[in-house]
Amino acid sequence: MIKINLSKNINQKDIKAIIRQVSQLHKRELHVGFLSKIGHNIINLLYTFIIDFEGSFLILALEKNNNVVGFCAGTYNTSFFYKNFIKKKFFKIFLILLIKIIKNPFFIFGAINIFFIIMKQIAYQKKNEKIEAQLLSIAVSKNIRRVE
Repeated sequence: MIKINLSKNINQKDIKAIIRQVSQLHKRELHVGFLSKIGHNIINLLYTFIIDFEGSFLILALEKNNNVVGFCAGTYNTSFFYKNFIKKKFFKIFLILLIKIIKNPFFIFGAINIFFIIMKQIAYQKKNEKIEAQLLSIAVSKNIRRVE
């Protein structure tokens, strides 16, 4: 397992390739969640933000050929992370969701649901300020999992 500070050690082209792999792994292994239903664009946006945001981390498990086979993403302050994600990426998030809603009008119910989940998370963090850090997602490729 390798922990990389992606914004300092790797060029932008490689970062985009890694984000694409993380996004695909997320969609494949965490296919039940809302983010996976939105698609790669919002997942790419989220993991790019995780890399760029000072208060979050992305730990990668890489094969020798640098293929991503697992990852763990988290933040040291969940409400601060979500507030900044929404504030800094609002228009991109809005456009992605708008396109999804235009293609499938019933998708609006899922979009409203995720909005309330995020707002509930922010409100919960305000009440329980002692609990700040949180794992956002963790996934391992089923190709390398050991099943007995």
